[in-house]
Amino acid sequence: MIDIALNKVCGGTSCNARIPYADRYCNKCKQSVEVNRSDNNRYYDKTIRQSDDDIKYYNFYHSKVWRQTADEVKRIYKTVDIYEYFVNGVICVGYVCHHIEPIKIKAGWEHRLDIDKIIYLSDDNHKLVHSMMERDSEGTKKLLLSLIKRWENERPMG
Repeated sequence: MIDIALNKVCGGTSCNARIPYADRYCNKCKQSVEVNRSDNNRYYDKTIRQSDDDIKYYNFYHSKVWRQTADEVKRIYKTVDIYEYFVNGVICVGYVCHHIEPIKIKAGWEHRLDIDKIIYLSDDNHKLVHSMMERDSEGTKKLLLSLIKRWENERPMG
C-alpha cells in the first residue's frame, strides 16, 4: 500500500514552505500569526471594548467556562471547519467558535454556552458566515444548525 501525504504551500505572507494539508501555516509563520493575533486582540481590547456591554462580552470570552466550552466544541468537531467540510467537501482546520445566535441579543446571550448552537469555523468561513447573516440571518442560522445536525447524525471521521 502506498501512503501519500497531501501537502500545500504555507499561508504565510511570502512563505513557500510545504506543509501538511490540514495545517494552515508552517511553524515559523504560525508563531508570527499568533503574535500578530495577540497584538490585535490587545489593541482591540484597549480601543474598542469600552462600553459596559462590551466589557460583559470581553469578560465572557476570557472566562474559564467559555474556554472549556470552546475546547469541547473543538473536540466534538475534531477541529474541523464543518461548513467547509459539508458545503465544499474539503477538510479544513477551524479556528473560531461561532455562536449561531449572536450573543449581543438576549436569546443569544441565554444560549451562549449551548454547544448545539456553536459551530467551529476557519477564519475565512467565519467572515463568510457573518456576511451571509447580514443578507439572510434566518436562512443562515437554519443552514448552520442543519450542518450541526448532519455532523451529529453522520459522525464523520470516527
